[in-house]
Amino acid sequence: MTTKEQVEQAYQLLKDRWADQGCCASCGWHAQLEEHCFDDVDVSTALEGNKVLHLNCASDDEDAHLHRGVKVKLNEL
Repeated sequence: MTTKEQVEQAYQLLKDRWADQGCCASCGWHAQLEEHCFDDVDVSTALEGNKVLHLNCASDDEDAHLHRGVKVKLNEL
């Protein structure tokens, strides 16, 4: 089970890595981190799993739901 401190550290890693890892792997769309819908539960699940936070593509393309989306590595926690 992840702690609140680990989740806070993960958010800091997200902010630090967003410029390099925040674009959709399909279309390259690079939305602001705040445009993605995720919460502490999503971050905790990533930390307890493979330590990669998967986020859906936030572009306005009609087929964005089919894109590979964003993957940010949280592996230093």
